[in-house]
Amino acid sequence: MGRKNMLRQALWGLLVLLAACAPTISQTPAPTPVDATSISGTYQGRYVCSQGVTGLTLTLEGTAEGNVVARFDFYAVPENPSVPSGSYLLSGIFFSDSSLHLDPVRWIRQPPLYEMVPLRGKVVIEDGQLVYKGTIPHRGCGAFRVVRKQ
Repeated sequence: MGRKNMLRQALWGLLVLLAACAPTISQTPAPTPVDATSISGTYQGRYVCSQGVTGLTLTLEGTAEGNVVARFDFYAVPENPSVPSGSYLLSGIFFSDSSLHLDPVRWIRQPPLYEMVPLRGKVVIEDGQLVYKGTIPHRGCGAFRVVRKQ
């Protein structure tokens, strides 16, 4: 019984020592929704998915609570003229770290074989202009970038 107690005490001591030496884990607070009215407007740019480079007009309407409703209009560009036009609605949340996550809701005009895609990005200021840029987390897709025009 004495040997078991000694082993138990040694293990307990080791555990205490490891806990004391372990680096403290910094917990950054999760981003929270913030007023999205300042990002409302019409943005124009491009995105890349399996069909190639595609034109994009994204219309955002934000609320004071951080909710955002968006319209995603896509179309052909000169270097990829065979892309059909289409549009759908998205909804999402604008966060305190300037991230904007938008998820598809429903089609307005769906070309055959096309799927709605979500957007994950940040709203930033570049050269004095409001820009929403990021990635499209969907198979065959890559980056997007749009600049507010109105």
